[in-house]
Amino acid sequence: MQMLRAGDLVRHRNVPEWGLGVVVEVEGTVAVICFEQSERHREFRIPTEVVEIATDADATPRRCPHKAARAASTKRKTTAPKIAMTWEAMMAAFRARFAEGFEGSGWSAERATREETASRIRAALGREAWLAHVAGGSFDELGKAHREIVHKSSLIHPVQAMKLAAIRDGAFWTAYGDWVWNDAANPAAFDLLMQGLVSAGQANWPNVTALRAVLHPKTDFLVKPESTKRAAAAIQIDIAYDSRPTLEGYKRMLELAEKLKERLVAEGLKANDLWDVASFLRMAAPETEPKPKKKKSGAKSAAGEGASGPGEAAAG
Repeated sequence: MQMLRAGDLVRHRNVPEWGLGVVVEVEGTVAVICFEQSERHREFRIPTEVVEIATDADATPRRCPHKAARAASTKRKTTAPKIAMTWEAMMAAFRARFAEGFEGSGWSAERATREETASRIRAALGREAWLAHVAGGSFDELGKAHREIVHKSSLIHPVQAMKLAAIRDGAFWTAYGDWVWNDAANPAAFDLLMQGLVSAGQANWPNVTALRAVLHPKTDFLVKPESTKRAAAAIQIDIAYDSRPTLEGYKRMLELAEKLKERLVAEGLKANDLWDVASFLRMAAPETEPKPKKKKSGAKSAAGEGASGPGEAAAG
């Protein structure tokens, strides 16, 4: 494992396209690194296996473009999950709800929900119907159908679904349809899709991955940011997380999903597809922690609803 110091020149083993990096600072067990071709600074827990000292004899990094912005910012972006969990804790949380694993009747309902959603998408937003809406400029109908499907299935937050439904750009909906329905990811379609999502302020992972994950469960993965980051941290894999989706980033998410699937199989849990993996994370490492229930105030005692209050006689 590599120890790092401020000023070290480094490269990321798994993401060479980021180019040369410089360690901006080291705070405790976290190293902040600026890479030449990355859109922002990155943070790594040290020691680390994925960042190595650059061996280029003539390596000279350019000035870090994120350093000034980071110094002026009061809130640091981080690749670490907000709430860390161990793999053992995730397994325990899952088994507490599904003792029989993926083979039990309880999980059959999860699969049935996905199949029902996929059928609803094909019926209302099939490839031909999608193209017909775009060709006819029927963006109201297309947006409404999309909003209703993702809202009913809880794939995307209702507010996000409404904002997507308001888009009236034919190029966006064409690219979105190409991304959703084609078996192989089209980089050009992805770029157009992201342009539309950025303009609507909706460039996030669920909006990009939800429909593909439902329609292509064997090959695609629903990325929920916090759950995914928790899982990556739990099995000690650096996914080089980007808050804004990229095609390269999605490929790394798919690699993580496959490794999680292998890990589940090793635990005796046979995940049929990547939808099972995403659903496992939703159960075992939810996006938000449940809030503790507040105790109700009142005259009732802890003994039960039928207990007498102060100064009252119990009914005989």
